[in-house]
Amino acid sequence: MKRNHCAFRRVPPAWQRSRQGFRGRVGILWLSLLGSLIFAAWSFPSRASDQPQWGNAWSRNMISAEKGLPDSFDLRTGRNIRWSAQLGTETHSTPVIAGGRVYIGTNNGEPRDPKHQGDRGVLMCFEENTGKFLWQLVVPKREEDPYFDWPNTGISSPATVEGDRVYLVSNRGEVICLDAQGMANGNDGPFLDEGAHMTPGPDSGAPPKPVAGADIRPRPLPAPTDGAALTPGPLDADIVWLFDLASGAGIWPHDGAHSSILIHGDYLYLNTATGVDNTHKRVRAPDAPSLVVLDKKTGRFVAR
Repeated sequence: MKRNHCAFRRVPPAWQRSRQGFRGRVGILWLSLLGSLIFAAWSFPSRASDQPQWGNAWSRNMISAEKGLPDSFDLRTGRNIRWSAQLGTETHSTPVIAGGRVYIGTNNGEPRDPKHQGDRGVLMCFEENTGKFLWQLVVPKREEDPYFDWPNTGISSPATVEGDRVYLVSNRGEVICLDAQGMANGNDGPFLDEGAHMTPGPDSGAPPKPVAGADIRPRPLPAPTDGAALTPGPLDADIVWLFDLASGAGIWPHDGAHSSILIHGDYLYLNTATGVDNTHKRVRAPDAPSLVVLDKKTGRFVAR
């Protein structure tokens, strides 16, 4: 099946992993172990600048100026590995490092919090030096059609970090601004409905069977019924503002939303990942923008 807007990483064989070199302050290793994905990172004595977006900030220049980095590692002995941390069962995102934290998108195949069960999109935040789990953004799946938000894909977009703000596109096609501190310093607002946003709809569970060509349109996340909203805790993300690309810009989600946000001045520039419908042929939203510009402070829709 052809997949759009998702980046898949092949797991190299053991002999190749042992010989690979990595550039940048933190090397990233992907491997499969008993059906789980492990994120392993190692830091070195030499300090370098943060990598707060995919590619160097803010040029996308992938060339690192660092020197003297180790050219090998050993998972069994721990040589040149600082720490490792459990992710979900599928991880298609790229980690970024900023302000002493590591951010990476995954799914909820290995729940960190018992109140979040089932298929979700997740952005995890770890302490860079120790690998300590700090907080996570948990986003319910779209339930209208599995081709809007492919099962178990999780959050595929890499985060972009500037100061104490973390920007990313969720699995639902929402542009979200987060507080880098999570809920540790309280719920800053102006967005205060984190509990409702993390609560799955009444039809959550097994994804519906797609009906090719049916007039099924993306819908906003339904409001929880009385008493059903989850309560945010210290391990949950603090949303500052949110912009839904489907309802706000008219895009048509397909398979998995993926965008690496670029910041310039007061504005965010991002591709929308609008796509075809579940026939994989028909364009349902021909006038939907492929590029949008938002105000980074408020999420206001500026241009398309």
